[in-house]
Amino acid sequence: MASITGLTQQQFLDLLETLFPEHWLGGLKNPGPGYELLQAFAQQAERVSLAAQRLDRSLFILDAVGGNKATVNLKLTRPDDSAGAVTVEAGSIVTCTKGPERDTDNNRTPGSARLFVLDYDVTFGVNDIIGTPASQTATAEAPTYGHNVPGPKTGADGAVYPGDIDAFHRLRVVDSNGFQYADPSIKVEQLADASGGQSAALDVLGHGRGMLRALTEADATYRSRLRLLPDTIGGGAVKRAADAVFAPYNTSILGVVEFWRQDYQTVWDAPDGGIGDPADPPPGGTYTQNTFVFDGEGAAGQDATIAFRGRWLDELEHRCGFAVWVPSLEPISNTSMVWDDAALTPAAHRSTIGLRAHSAFDVPPTNTAVGLHGGYDGFDLPRNAVYKGLHDVLQRTKAVGVRAVVELQGA
Repeated sequence: MASITGLTQQQFLDLLETLFPEHWLGGLKNPGPGYELLQAFAQQAERVSLAAQRLDRSLFILDAVGGNKATVNLKLTRPDDSAGAVTVEAGSIVTCTKGPERDTDNNRTPGSARLFVLDYDVTFGVNDIIGTPASQTATAEAPTYGHNVPGPKTGADGAVYPGDIDAFHRLRVVDSNGFQYADPSIKVEQLADASGGQSAALDVLGHGRGMLRALTEADATYRSRLRLLPDTIGGGAVKRAADAVFAPYNTSILGVVEFWRQDYQTVWDAPDGGIGDPADPPPGGTYTQNTFVFDGEGAAGQDATIAFRGRWLDELEHRCGFAVWVPSLEPISNTSMVWDDAALTPAAHRSTIGLRAHSAFDVPPTNTAVGLHGGYDGFDLPRNAVYKGLHDVLQRTKAVGVRAVVELQGA
């Protein structure tokens, strides 16, 4: 099925050039008037064509796309320099005072406003009435097509109409001493159309299939995975689903252990005859040494590389369950404190997939070279999210009535 391509206003006007005689169109253009009506019709046709394209990119996996936040160029000004040197801080939010998100009293309808967040600080010097940089960028708060708001336009009569972004929703201003205060005289002006915004249609289709996008997974990869038949139930499916969670971190799971198997020992003793005795083999083949131990693998006095050891389960779980044994990931964004940290350079605090914190003691508050500063009770939220994501994937992959357990190496 071919994708729908949206047509522009100019393409519709070019079509009219082929349908109507040139002497009739020429009179509407010059001396006119009249051609502006055709321009308006062509603009309406462009919007309908664009809506058809977006619908196509929202309904079908083959054409659907992921979400993206629109960006826009703005200019900040003030009427005079009486406030002296001030800075509008990054994170200030601008919005539109016209459009469908406003009611008749010009109050914002909750949840429907088009909001944009300033990406960088804008500085006004002592004598400046135009902020620096003169062209500031802002990013939409949400990934939607609705944030592609129009910028300033020039009408057929030469009149200039401003863009939709024209007010602050939340303004944060600090003076030269770093004190915050309100300055309602600062205005925002949109310099061009906001562009790049699109809704996360592909993710919605994936959610409906119970297949969420993996961290950093590209549209093409996610789209291909959604088109496959569900890979569920079997042990191989469990391993493939679990490995997909850890693939972005250049590692894989350590194994899948099914509790009902003879080579997973849930009791005190190995089979009669001893470990691997060919004269008295256990049912199902050679026995693997993984008898029950209280402290698990990696405990004091044990080799941390030994195989997954038995866990003492109840009568229900050992008949109907499995464990996915996962590695201990390197830090991704760890904010916990390390006593007597021997790392002396920023590079020493980086892992192959992320960053661990520097001890917060004796680190100047202005030091940005290291990155994260450690603290009491800190933790690695993105790393924890990987394990939580694996747990959620297993619940969607396993058969009904089967218990799925995530076992962390060394835990």
